[in-house]
Amino acid sequence: MGTTRVILLESIRNLGVVGDVVSVRRGFFRNYLCGKKRAMLATDDNLKRRDSEKKAWLEADSAKRAAAEEVAEMLREIGPLVIEKEVSEAGHLYGSVSASDVANFLEERGAPVKKGSVILDSPVKSLGEHVVSIELHPDVVVDINISVVRAGGDSHHDDRSE
Repeated sequence: MGTTRVILLESIRNLGVVGDVVSVRRGFFRNYLCGKKRAMLATDDNLKRRDSEKKAWLEADSAKRAAAEEVAEMLREIGPLVIEKEVSEAGHLYGSVSASDVANFLEERGAPVKKGSVILDSPVKSLGEHVVSIELHPDVVVDINISVVRAGGDSHHDDRSE
């Protein structure tokens, strides 16, 4: 497989900040970093370009962080989210609450959150209170509370959310 040295064009959590030169697996660079224009190869020409443009890159990253802080504050003000789902007689969800569901729910309330920003280890498959992380910027992560309840407001099987 091998690794390659790249220059980050934006800050990426657990990897580095904009302008850093890091070593990554070639496939990760090709499929994710390069494909999303988040990094470029660390060639001599690109390193010279980085040295001359790093200040502008850092300013742009700082502006993205400030915008992320504004959205984070908006998310904190929204408060706990109540998501209604269909539930079986035994109290099990039909389906689950996915990152896409959370992002759509927040978008409906005016918070510009992309599906890729919602961090779920696995889809939520049970009624009750759950904590979901929203990564708006590598340095701005907000935990929000969601409450999954029975559709129609009948939550008698969900004693944990009371």
